Amino acid sequence: MLRKRVEQNGRRLEPIKAAQKEGWQAEADKITISIERDQMDIQTCMARRVFIRRSMWHELRVVLHNRETALIIQAIQTFVAQERDFERIVIGNWEAAVQDVENMPYE
Repeated sequence: MLRKRVEQNGRRLEPIKAAQKEGWQAEADKITISIERDQMDIQTCMARRVFIRRSMWHELRVVLHNRETALIIQAIQTFVAQERDFERIVIGNWEAAVQDVENMPYE
């Protein structure tokens, strides 16, 4: 909206400067001041937009990093628990095999 207004005021300013009717300088100064003020507002809005985006990305990085860390820790805990359970099964199988082998005849 501000950019459109800057463009419109720019288009209004050109014929005023070209015509140079009586009192044109005051009108041109008024339009020029309006254009400059609008351009400063545009720059302020752009800077605010950049700041907001940066802040949002930072917040997302913090939140997602914490979530990512939690998911990794949870995956490691699940993996370790499954490996422990598997090792218990393997140890049970070997213990059963030892008993079966000890009871085997030598002949």
